[in-house]
Amino acid sequence: MDNIKHLYEAYPVFKKINMDNGEIIERKAVFETICFNEYIKLALGTCLGVLFVAKGTIKIQKIKGRVLS
Repeated sequence: MDNIKHLYEAYPVFKKINMDNGEIIERKAVFETICFNEYIKLALGTCLGVLFVAKGTIKIQKIKGRVLS
């Protein structure tokens, strides 16, 4: 429950959105702890959600690569 608390502190509007929508955030949110210099990679595929940073900062890069067939 600490993750939800931190999320609501960083984005207070989410608490109201959650309450107005059947507690969907508390039921569906997935929390990840990302360490310094750790990479999250999504090559090809569908977006499974939206990333919100509750504490700290992140750097987002799109690296253009060549698709091999």
